[in-house]
Amino acid sequence: MAVIVLGWTWVAWLVVLGAAADASEEIWRDAVDKGLTYQESGAAPFVLATLPVPPFLVAVFVVVGLWLHRSRRFGEEHSPRSWFSLRIAWTWLGWVVPLVSLWFPAWVVSDVWRATLRRRVAWYLFPWWGCWLLMLLLAFTAVNRLGGSAGNGVLDDRVLLMSEQYIASAVLGLFACWAWTAIVMRVRRGQLALAGGSAPDGDGAVG
Repeated sequence: MAVIVLGWTWVAWLVVLGAAADASEEIWRDAVDKGLTYQESGAAPFVLATLPVPPFLVAVFVVVGLWLHRSRRFGEEHSPRSWFSLRIAWTWLGWVVPLVSLWFPAWVVSDVWRATLRRRVAWYLFPWWGCWLLMLLLAFTAVNRLGGSAGNGVLDDRVLLMSEQYIASAVLGLFACWAWTAIVMRVRRGQLALAGGSAPDGDGAVG
């Protein structure tokens, strides 16, 4: 499924960003010695590696949002007695509204899980979200090492730690994507069971 493939693609791209940052260290070290900004430091492999990131994240938002929206509708139709903690609009808004985006997506997923599988959420759902948040924090705070979001601040030695930061983010992403795969697969199997008129499988195993 696309929602699974995109998750693993993001983790793989974090590794690519880490490798590109490592390959750019000599250029950045020279820029640090000369007191240059990121924009003045010249072309580096990291610049090319970041070009696909913005459109990719938009694709993730659209694909995951569609999957959650449709899964929520499915839960409403097949489990009309289920109690949903959030309105369906939060399947989209929960990812972008400041502050609530720190926990609303996990609530949305837990609503879908309970409505589809008719049982408590699996143990890995909330660790999944925690690792995902930490992964994003490490990945996106790396921008500050480039002299701010505009890249117009003078580089310092912190930029030389970017590679390690991206690799650490990818390690967290490995667990997050394993858990995400488990969640999507279990929900999908539950949907197929309900659509076929049988009770959803109750275990939380992957595969």
